[in-house]
Amino acid sequence: MPGRAWRVLLIALAMTVAVPYWGAAGPSGPRAGGQITYAQNIEPNMLDVHVGNSRYDRQVSVMLYDQLLFLSRDSKIMPWLAES
Repeated sequence: MPGRAWRVLLIALAMTVAVPYWGAAGPSGPRAGGQITYAQNIEPNMLDVHVGNSRYDRQVSVMLYDQLLFLSRDSKIMPWLAES
């Protein structure tokens, strides 16, 4: 049974390495500050949602501004900021 002995040894070694991380405290919650990096292959022409009409403008403006409604995957109009 040398194969079984090696398995037991590998499991014991893995447990020895993993156990200290199980008890480690996770993130304490959101923190102020930091930065977000977003990349796309074309720079948007403008960030004015009333004037810009390219999909690149739209991708950035959706991340910057909240909407009253949104279109779900099954093509239903759902409230976002709107309550009804």
